[in-house]
Amino acid sequence: MEPIVFRDPRHERIHRLLHDLVGPGVAAFFRDACRMMAATDRLECTSHFVGHAMREIESAIRDVLLPAPEAKQKRRGGSNHRTEIVGALDKLGIPEDHPVRESWLRLSEPDQGLARRAHRDSLRPTRGLDQGFEAFWDSMLQIFDTVVRAFETRYCVVYECIDRLAGQASPSPSDGDWMANHVPHNHCVLNYLFKKLSDPAWLPVMREAHLFDHPPSADYDEESGTWRLRPWPASQHLARIVALAPDVVADIADGIETDNPTVLADLIEVACQLPAARAAKLVPKCLGWHNLPYWHALPESISRLVVHLGQGGEADPAFELARSLLAFDSLARPEQEIADRLPADPHSRMKHHEYEHALASC
Repeated sequence: MEPIVFRDPRHERIHRLLHDLVGPGVAAFFRDACRMMAATDRLECTSHFVGHAMREIESAIRDVLLPAPEAKQKRRGGSNHRTEIVGALDKLGIPEDHPVRESWLRLSEPDQGLARRAHRDSLRPTRGLDQGFEAFWDSMLQIFDTVVRAFETRYCVVYECIDRLAGQASPSPSDGDWMANHVPHNHCVLNYLFKKLSDPAWLPVMREAHLFDHPPSADYDEESGTWRLRPWPASQHLARIVALAPDVVADIADGIETDNPTVLADLIEVACQLPAARAAKLVPKCLGWHNLPYWHALPESISRLVVHLGQGGEADPAFELARSLLAFDSLARPEQEIADRLPADPHSRMKHHEYEHALASC
């Protein structure tokens, strides 16, 4: 899909702040809503899809603004839409006379709610993009713009909630649900969360919250011709604490699939700290390392794993991994292939000094 070019600086600002403060998933709802609203060939159901996206974004914003006690009350069914909006407005310091306060509170009214914008009207025709919907769209933009900008100035409340969580004597079953639904899923917050909750007792709770399920992919930017390889706080956390809970960490690592060499490097580090027999089970994840973009930092880590496996008596997986590391590929030379039918020159997958080092290590 082509990257969107925002037609309004406000759209771009809201998208950036949703991404940075709440998480990429919520920002994607907004990005796609903007894409649909800007399309010249609009769908018949555009108003319904955009209304649904607005509903998801608004709900996510309320979720991240709820502190832990209010979040637990919400799970028990003891909260409601209007109460949550009032709590969020007060937390953000948005005054009583601010127009956005009235606009946001109006969404909690049954006849003005976001569900009405998203759902169909029985079997009647779909709702079009009339002036009423355009006014609704502009109102939602005003709400989001005001709220996320205020949230940016008071973002410390997120870290304070994590500090309170870390201060508990032990994890509770509800903590995983809170992490999944009320902790912003961006790099900075998750990095802080994993470092604060360093006790291995949190691993099952984090796993239940699906914090190990979505490693960042290797993203190619066609405009710049470069790859973006983001580090992942979750895999870094596993590499840090594997010695404290090797069995649990190994089980979590088994379920991680990635095309990001930065994440794979963390999994290799995990394998290097496991008993060789258990580390051997992670070898299949490593065999395709040379097909990943910007894999040049991996050979040294893979060499360490080969030695670790060999010294631990796991000869077969060690040789299999060593073959992938030391193999030669063909360097295509079309002009000679066509003219002389000569075989292409072989070349190693690493630079000469890296190959020499890896060969000496293995």
